[in-house]
Amino acid sequence: MRSTTQNEKSHHYFVAKWITISVIVGVVCGLSALALLEAIRIITQLTLTGIAGYSPLLAGGEGGTSGLVLPTVRYFIPIVMALEGLAGGIY
Repeated sequence: MRSTTQNEKSHHYFVAKWITISVIVGVVCGLSALALLEAIRIITQLTLTGIAGYSPLLAGGEGGTSGLVLPTVRYFIPIVMALEGLAGGIY
């Protein structure tokens, strides 16, 4: 029966530490990506749909339909997009 040496114990600790760190980083990145997607959806809903009256088409997998809804006032779209860009650049 072979006994584990100090070097093997150190190696197992090293591998376990980095696997744990990798899992934590992966979970944090995944949750951050979900938060970003939700923030984009909320801002789009508030600005483009709420202010400009335009509802952008979604992909079919995201529950989108094939019906195109044109905005009531078309010049609001570039104004709203410019203000969003300005707010994002300042923030």
